[in-house]
Amino acid sequence: MELTKTDKIFTIILIILGVLSVYFYFNPQAGAFLSFSSWKIDRFSLNGTLLIVFIVCLIGNLLPIPTPYTFIIIPAALSFPDFFWLIGLMASFGALFGEIVGFWVGRGTKEVLEHTDTDLEKIEKWKKLANERPKFVMFLIYIFGLTPLNDDNVMVPLGLAEFDFKKTVFSCFLGKLSMMMLFAAGTVIGIDLIYSVMGYSRFELLNYLPGASGQGNWLEGMILFIIVILIVWGMLKIDIGRFLKEKYGVEQINE
Repeated sequence: MELTKTDKIFTIILIILGVLSVYFYFNPQAGAFLSFSSWKIDRFSLNGTLLIVFIVCLIGNLLPIPTPYTFIIIPAALSFPDFFWLIGLMASFGALFGEIVGFWVGRGTKEVLEHTDTDLEKIEKWKKLANERPKFVMFLIYIFGLTPLNDDNVMVPLGLAEFDFKKTVFSCFLGKLSMMMLFAAGTVIGIDLIYSVMGYSRFELLNYLPGASGQGNWLEGMILFIIVILIVWGMLKIDIGRFLKEKYGVEQINE
């Protein structure tokens, strides 16, 4: 099977991480920045940390290209593990406001795009889908909010199609909240749970590796990077745009 451009890019990334893993094994201090124990922002108060999380997630969702903004949740949750739920909530609000901008961009550019017959036809197809299958559209918004899929692919056309704003906000918030809570809870609970199932504490297992000094080391950060990359790779392999076009006749609208 021929590899796509995306497959080649992610394969190269995994190879680079593999090479770095070998290097960090023999030179553990070089990979110290990947230790969860160092991913903390204790010097900030809880309020300051929440503000940073909000701003990073807001900017991450305003940018037109995918960014790993969710990583800010890791040091925040490790710094204040008792308030991981509040960190996830604040992150979801930041992400929500960023996505709402994309929705209103669609509303704001409607008049311009309607001068193009092709774009007008696309808008009408999105309107038809929104009117006939509003619950499916809400579910679609939720899935795009929950996963690494590019939210603008649905938020902008739905803004153009004048889909109900309250339903859009509700669905988008639930999606973002689910994703952020998974990150926050996974950081505080999930990692230690996995190690406990293996019969070790996190530090006991990691201290078998060179360079560990009671604080864990680069392995856990590297594992996280690899897992996230594999998830994103898998999501990109799902051609949701093709599915929507073939099943419902709607497609992405260029901003």
